[in-house]
Amino acid sequence: MNNNLLKDWDKVSQSFAIKASLDEVITINSGLINDSFRVQDGHQSFILQRLNTQVFTQPFAIQENFDRVSIHLMQSGYPYSGLQSVKTLNGDSIIEINNRLWRMMPFIENSITLEKIESPEQAHDAAKMIGLFDLHLGDLNPDDFHTTIPDFHNLSKRLERFKKVLRVDLLNRRRFCAREIELIERFTWLGEWQSSNLANGNLRIKVTHNDTKITNQLFDRQTKKPKALIDWDTIMPGCWLYDYADMVRSFTPSSREDSNDLKHQYLDTEIFKATSQGYLNATHTHLSEFEKSHMVTAVQLIYYMLGIRFLTDFLEGDNYFKTDYEDHNLIRCRNQFNYLEQLSKDLSYWQALAKEA
Repeated sequence: MNNNLLKDWDKVSQSFAIKASLDEVITINSGLINDSFRVQDGHQSFILQRLNTQVFTQPFAIQENFDRVSIHLMQSGYPYSGLQSVKTLNGDSIIEINNRLWRMMPFIENSITLEKIESPEQAHDAAKMIGLFDLHLGDLNPDDFHTTIPDFHNLSKRLERFKKVLRVDLLNRRRFCAREIELIERFTWLGEWQSSNLANGNLRIKVTHNDTKITNQLFDRQTKKPKALIDWDTIMPGCWLYDYADMVRSFTPSSREDSNDLKHQYLDTEIFKATSQGYLNATHTHLSEFEKSHMVTAVQLIYYMLGIRFLTDFLEGDNYFKTDYEDHNLIRCRNQFNYLEQLSKDLSYWQALAKEA
């Protein structure tokens, strides 16, 4: 059992009026940032989370964004399950115990997470759910939302930080990354593309999810149809193309993001096409012509940026992403860059597929 939960359980259970015992708490291992647990309290199930305040340094701003979106989706007729906060006995969404922050929300019953999309039809339906999520948030004013992780998708800042960490090379790990460093230099143009198109308004700022990977979606246990988009801690001002691109990045690879078998990896064309179709089915009337014509560039950007983030964390000592072994983040980086190179090698082909959708 998690040590933090053991220390805080009595006060946590009192604050949220939980009658269950610790024996009825199950650890959920899928998240990379927060500690999450399923609590079976009588006939009801809940998700209990300890917020990682080293990563999420503005937890109360995160929760304010969360609650605002929760209310808006309920009022706007969003056709999928939304998330809701369970309030403490004092009416708060977050409780602080021993300098640790805890929150709780209802568990979405009869749902599962998947590590991999199983069919083009499932990819289409999941992408449509994300498109409708973005669409339903489209009338919200981004200025009313907190930017809870500054520069989260700012590639120029990510590159700047990477170069600083690389120069310091605190753990003498640079020697393992020669090829990755060379690739980063080849694709720096993506930072310039992003900066210029944000400045001229081609990349429009909306309220977005910002982390639409497969493990942040719930599917019906029996039908495998999408039920909910979860993990709302990154909801803040962003771009629709980032949500589309991160979804493609997560859906289309043939293997997990920490696979060692780089030689046999490939991007699934049918999944790519179905994902693009699903997202466009929901959003095509609200996307600009620039956004429609640069969908694949956005996918390149997200592969590149996440690879840089994994490599930066590896060089710095694995402080951000949870790891299971010493070079876990380096392997993750190599996966992202492998798919980036595949996408870039046949760029016109992937652009044509996205256009067909």
